Amino acid sequence: MQDLYVAPQACGTGLAAALLAAAFAHQTWRAKYITLCVSATNTVATRFYAKCGFTMRGYEMMILDGPALKALS
Repeated sequence: MQDLYVAPQACGTGLAAALLAAAFAHQTWRAKYITLCVSATNTVATRFYAKCGFTMRGYEMMILDGPALKALS
């Protein structure tokens, strides 16, 4: 799963939790865990994921894009 976005009017309806559950139920590789990245400033998402049982792993994701990515080629 790349992004999980729920429109503001759908927040609190259980849709996001249902989407996570459906994605996990339909995977076929016998996953033992789910990892995700969320911006530290996105407190709504952070609270939602914590309520679902996600815990912090103690690291932040880094990205390479734009000119620096092009420089690899």
